Formats: sequence, structure tokens, C-alpha cells
Amino acid sequence: MSADYSAAIAAGHAVVAEQGDLVIGYLIGYADGEAYFVENIAVDPQCQGSGIGGALLRHAIGEARRLNLPSIRLFTNAAMSENRSLYAHFGFVEMHRALEHGFDRVYMRLAL
Repeated sequence: MSADYSAAIAAGHAVVAEQGDLVIGYLIGYADGEAYFVENIAVDPQCQGSGIGGALLRHAIGEARRLNLPSIRLFTNAAMSENRSLYAHFGFVEMHRALEHGFDRVYMRLAL
């Protein structure tokens, strides 16, 4: 992974889900043109299925609405069927697929 988390935190793009003193999930997201872009979202494997991912997505939706943006965009790996299912549950639709940097990516959008 080559993500620059320090820069994301400094820019105010990071949201962290905590349980006690433990980080159990995070979201990196920001306004990007006419959409709120979710660059990265992750939940500790031991906490998956407990609603943390949904809470982080609801945060992104709230931020997009606060910023008066008409949509949320993201991409995920095509192999991540659980992610695609969660996004579809929230109303995201697949826009297109692309092979980039060796990854089979699925680009999705949620209209608000």
C-alpha cells in the first residue's frame, strides 16, 4: 500500500471509528469536483459485519449532503463481493470496470 495517511489526516479527509482505545475502522474521503470521493474505507476483520462499514458510509453521505454534492463515487476490487454487496445495499450502482495497476476495479456511484 502506498497511501499517504499522514497527508489525508492533515487535510481533514480521515474519519476513524474507535472502540475504546482501538481503531476498528476508517474512511478517507473528500469533495472531488461534483462528487464526494471515498478513496478508502476499511474495517478491522474482527469487527466486520457489526455495522461499522455502514456507519462510515453514512458519514460519507452526510458529508456529501453537507457540501451540497449530488453524488458519492468510489471504486473497489471486483473480487470484493462483500464490499460490492454493501455498496449496492446503500444504493450505489456500478458505472464501469477497468483493469488498472494490476487491479480489476469496479467504479460505483450513489446519487443523492
